[in-house]
Parts: sequence; C-alpha cells; structure tokens
Amino acid sequence: MVATTEALSTTPLSLNQLLTGLFSVLAQRGVSTISIRTDRVDEVLVQVYNELEKRAAEEQLELTFQIRRGLHGTSSQLRKALKLAALRDRVSIDNPEYQDVRLSATKLPYEHLCRLPGTADLYKDLADIFLSSYEPE
Repeated sequence: MVATTEALSTTPLSLNQLLTGLFSVLAQRGVSTISIRTDRVDEVLVQVYNELEKRAAEEQLELTFQIRRGLHGTSSQLRKALKLAALRDRVSIDNPEYQDVRLSATKLPYEHLCRLPGTADLYKDLADIFLSSYEPE
C-alpha cells in the first residue's frame, strides 16, 4: 500500500480582507468607532494576527501580510489598509490625522463574510479577541 499525501490548497488572505471581515463583525456587534490615537489598536491587532496565524492552516489560508508591534504607533501597513478601506467606502476616517475610524453596519454588511477567505466563525472569534483587549479612549 502506498501512502499518498494530498496537498491542501490554500486561499490568500490580505490585510484588507482581514479588516473587512473583522470590521464587519464589529459593526454588527454595535462598535461604531475605533480610536487610533495611540498604538493600542496596533497591540490588539497583533493579538488578532497571532490567533489568525495559529488558525491559518486549519482555515486553509495563506496570510499575505504580517502584523508586528511597531515602534511608532499605527503601522504604515495598517494606515494604508485603512486608507484603502475608506476609499472603498467600507469605513470613514474622521480627520486627516487618523484619530478615529468609524464603522457602519450598512457599509460593512454581515454578508461580506461569505465572500471572504476563511469562515464566518473565524472572523467572529477574531472580533472576540479584539473586543476583549480593545479599550476605547
């Protein structure tokens, strides 16, 4: 008998897709504002990323980004992803200094989850991690 190993195909997951899924669940749970005045949101997103990294193989995801704790507040990668989300009308950013990100359940409908790589339960679990660590200012 010959043992065969089937290679599981993975689906790429970008930071933009992660934020869309995460923000969608958060908006549906009533979160309307995320402050990025300090680096606290970066710290929370590192925790979210660490959990995502642990579950990537199980979810058959290939992460196309990394989130690591930076030295100077909101990472440039996160800022770019937030700008893109704003350009795509997924979120709004209160001012040019990037103080607050506003979420809207109508702009981030729960149905977005079915179009994203990974399961809805994954994004719900990641939102739980976000909410357990994030303290609004």
